[in-house]
Formats: sequence, structure tokens, C-alpha cells
Amino acid sequence: MEELISAEQKPAYIGLPLRITFAGSDHELRLLQKEVDRYAHTLRIRLDDEPHILVNSGDGWRFESGADNAAFAQAIWHAVSLRYRL
Repeated sequence: MEELISAEQKPAYIGLPLRITFAGSDHELRLLQKEVDRYAHTLRIRLDDEPHILVNSGDGWRFESGADNAAFAQAIWHAVSLRYRL
């Protein structure tokens, strides 16, 4: 399990809000983990002030909670990968 980011440890760009619009709704997300790379299998985020974990099982990103919105999870990963140039 990856270590969560504390205020003293985080680089300046991590933790900044990232806005995403999906299906006509605007959302705000923040990364909750130190390291993210293109080979990540999990991604801890705070989406609209609720913590979530995205999981990549090889066929795309999904919410760990079982929420059946894989397209939204994939859009979140796309936004994160563009922001951090992964």
C-alpha cells in the first residue's frame, strides 16, 4: 500500500485541484498518493470531497468500490495522465 501524502512531503503540484467535466457534470479531484506513473495499477483520489480508489486490471480503469462507471474512471485517468505527463 502506498503512503499517503502529508502537507510537509508533497511537491507543490501534487494536491492541486484538477477539474474534470464528464457527461455535463463538473467535478474536482485531487491525488492522494505520492507517486503516480504510467504503469500504476491503483490510483487514490479525492473526487468531490470523497475518497476513491481507481483500479486498472489490464482492461481499463474502474472504481474499486464496484461503481459501474468505467467510462468515468477512464476519463479521470486520462485527465491525470495529461496533467502529469504520464
